[in-house]
Amino acid sequence: MGGKGGSSGPSIDQINQQAYAAGASGQKWNDITGQIPYGHDSALQSWLSGQKSVQQVHTPHFGGFEMPHMAMPHIPSAQDSGVDFDAQMKQQQEALRQQEAERQRIAGQNQRDQLYAAYMDAAGSSTDYINSQINQEIANAKLLGIDYEFTDEIKTKRISDYFASVWGEGEQGQLEALMKQWGNPAGFKGFTITRGDASKVKGQAGGEEQVSAGVGQKPKILLQDEEEQLLGGAQTLLGE
Repeated sequence: MGGKGGSSGPSIDQINQQAYAAGASGQKWNDITGQIPYGHDSALQSWLSGQKSVQQVHTPHFGGFEMPHMAMPHIPSAQDSGVDFDAQMKQQQEALRQQEAERQRIAGQNQRDQLYAAYMDAAGSSTDYINSQINQEIANAKLLGIDYEFTDEIKTKRISDYFASVWGEGEQGQLEALMKQWGNPAGFKGFTITRGDASKVKGQAGGEEQVSAGVGQKPKILLQDEEEQLLGGAQTLLGE
């Protein structure tokens, strides 16, 4: 710097400007001390001022220098986004529960309707079979000149007994349970025929046609004691 013989070196203002620019550009102090003539303490202050000019947030001093504060990135949480994951989970579970309940309802009602249709087939076939048998007995009685007396009560009893031989107690119980759980089938107005005493009916291999698919052969019905009295002997009427 300036001596007696004069000097062409930089002035103090130039040195300070150089130090300020170095601080503002992010250069370390140790990297520029070799460029600054010894003894210019104001250059350090200028360098610090340059650093401060580009810093927005500062942390406490460490080792005589202020280090810029680095903010951590913000990660949105469920509360920030307004989403209640617990509520969503409960809604999904409730939707699944409702779907399963609907599936069970449809399956139960379909099973009920199929079983009720089988009941109606068995009831209709039992009625037709006994009516046909009675008509044959009436015809035989006329041929023999015998008075044929028959009551609705006897007819109903014979139909019920025959019905019991083709419609099981387990099937009836299952149908009633399904109706209790899922309601009555469409058009249901009560059971028109109830099960009687299946022991009054004996099987006849290779005899009548099937009552319905999967039920089996129609058995031959036995005449009741009171019927035999009215007919004057069942074996004579039926030619046995």
